[in-house]
Amino acid sequence: MTESILTALLISLLASLMLAPVARYLALRWNIVDTPGAHRKHARPVALLGGATILLVSTGVSLLILPTPADVKYVLMAAIWMALWGLWDDLKHLPSGIKLVLQIVAAIALIVSGIQVHLPLPAAVNLVLTMLWIVGVCNAINLLDNMDGLAAGISAIAMVFFIIMGMDSGQWALAILAASTLGALLGFLRLNFAPATIYLGDSGSLYLGLLVATLGLQLKFPDTSPNATWLVPIVLLGLPLLDTTLVTVSRLRKGLNPLTSPGHDHISHRLNKMGLSVRQTVILLYVVAMGLGGLALWISRQSPATNAWVAVIFVISVLVTIVWLERTADK
Repeated sequence: MTESILTALLISLLASLMLAPVARYLALRWNIVDTPGAHRKHARPVALLGGATILLVSTGVSLLILPTPADVKYVLMAAIWMALWGLWDDLKHLPSGIKLVLQIVAAIALIVSGIQVHLPLPAAVNLVLTMLWIVGVCNAINLLDNMDGLAAGISAIAMVFFIIMGMDSGQWALAILAASTLGALLGFLRLNFAPATIYLGDSGSLYLGLLVATLGLQLKFPDTSPNATWLVPIVLLGLPLLDTTLVTVSRLRKGLNPLTSPGHDHISHRLNKMGLSVRQTVILLYVVAMGLGGLALWISRQSPATNAWVAVIFVISVLVTIVWLERTADK
């Protein structure tokens, strides 16, 4: 199966390298673009069909390579559902309330299919946690798409660790889907890294958000107790979750709606204001995401007692970071 993972990665990379320029050309021709504005720093319209490239390549290669595509059909169906509505948002604009309802519908569909949190807690609590996780991560990746190459790059790093953990635990379908998505993202990043000439759009960020949320739920570690591994996906996706928490806290402090109030208050924007260039900011956040991925991999092999201490330290670190960034912004 290792050969299948490598094949999926290479095919999706080549397909993405070929399709991304086509998507950019069509988006500019059809005027599916992100235009400069008060909250947009680019000088000219940028193509918005990057999500279509990721969707087509990721799903197409996964279905081509997987021996039994049924293993990931519910994951792909939910992710495609969000991608299509994301495309509608790119074209016509959807109110944030409608997008939230659509995310909840996708979460309910996944729960019905059996994809959910499985902790030693009452069933109702597990259902609520599943809903919060899927909607939260979906929005986190969507909000993280605020700087050239950031959301796509962080998602690609997450896919690397999904592949490693999937192979470790014998979850080959998960690893192949992650490899197909990784290749699609790497090919896309050639045009999306600063200065970007094509964006993910909501179609791409919502697709990736649903995908990483669901892959995180499906991670299993047969040799380790679930009491010890529940923290793994949280740490792996710690950067987008931290960014969303920071933005939420910051905007609520100012009396603003976290989902509908655009602003330059993300981690990336704050680092940029501290003097880092866009490229330096994104690369630094890549390094942080890789560090968190390495920590998540280590956590997956530890005891419940060890991970309880890790959880405490992780939460304290998040709180300290948020307070520091907020105080820096207030100066």
